[in-house]
Amino acid sequence: MSKRVLICDDEPDIAELIGRYFEAVGCDVVVETDPVAGFRRAAEEEFYLITVDMMMPGMNGNLAINSISMLRPEARILVITGLDEGHEMVKAAREEGHFTDILYKPFTMADLSGKLHKLGL
Repeated sequence: MSKRVLICDDEPDIAELIGRYFEAVGCDVVVETDPVAGFRRAAEEEFYLITVDMMMPGMNGNLAINSISMLRPEARILVITGLDEGHEMVKAAREEGHFTDILYKPFTMADLSGKLHKLGL
């Protein structure tokens, strides 16, 4: 059985690119570019991995990550962000520890592949 992955990123090109990569490695992919819809799916459905963009319109990335991790503690959460390591939101997310790993934009397919390997995909 393929692993289900939810990609939640408000940038359609990024979400589609990541989605195609996950499909290529045999995952069942759901893409949401609306952060509220993505959060709802994460709350209502089971996913092996959930990718969450830290900065999306209408939704605080840390709040979304923390809420998802409480609702779905078994899910792995990969944060994908254009913020740098020193940004206050990233620092706060690291301190709270509610995500599995983080990938910084811009990234290469090799970067994404390395993260997926660490996450068991």
